[in-house]
Amino acid sequence: MSFTILPAFCQVTATFAPTTDSDIKIEVRMPAENCNGKLVGIGNGIWAGDSSDTDTTEPVGFGSAAAATGAGHVGTGMDAKFAVGYSEKLLDVGYRAVHEMTVKAEAVTVSCCGGKARRSPWVSCSTGGGKLLLSHGWSDGLIRAANTAAFYKAMTAKMDPKTAASAVRLFMVPGMGHCGRGDAPVVMNILAVIDEWTGKGKALNRIIARRSANEKPMSWPLGSYPQAAKYTGTGDTDDAAKFVRKP
Repeated sequence: MSFTILPAFCQVTATFAPTTDSDIKIEVRMPAENCNGKLVGIGNGIWAGDSSDTDTTEPVGFGSAAAATGAGHVGTGMDAKFAVGYSEKLLDVGYRAVHEMTVKAEAVTVSCCGGKARRSPWVSCSTGGGKLLLSHGWSDGLIRAANTAAFYKAMTAKMDPKTAASAVRLFMVPGMGHCGRGDAPVVMNILAVIDEWTGKGKALNRIIARRSANEKPMSWPLGSYPQAAKYTGTGDTDDAAKFVRKP
């Protein structure tokens, strides 16, 4: 979704320095009309350093406010040179920048949308959150997919089974690379899934992944780990309807 097809929106940018090392830049975007009462926090990958315009377009297009931050520095997320000699910047990346962004964005949302956000989902790449819906591509060449599966199993093993069943989901995606890259079906409406989850209080066990609109149509069902999709044996293998979940 590009800015040219978005409804009119308001944008607020700000810089905060809770310490002398800090340089926390945030961006908040809100629909000019008909806010739906949600504030979506946009995360980063690896060491952060960038707040992407494109990541805020989807939630704003659906009527939500959206907030993003580079997590306390500007630059590439591929190294931590920004923190050499500036130890407070590590704390900014670790938690403080997101905290500052959330507090300030909530205040802006109240002012511009006429009330406090009733839900605040967090959407991110490899710096995820604690609202916890995980997705990882089996073809990720940067972070091993098997590590995420091992983390999920170790985490849920320490949780009360009922809590784990209602609060955590992992979806492994065949053919997907790091952060949604790849030519397999990797497009998922995660915000809609989280909305249904939090609104109805029931975690989903199935998500449909699709290719983007400019590619050859293809869809696959994703089962909550350790479930996977199994071809029924008949019909188009590019059609999610021709697959069933298996344990």
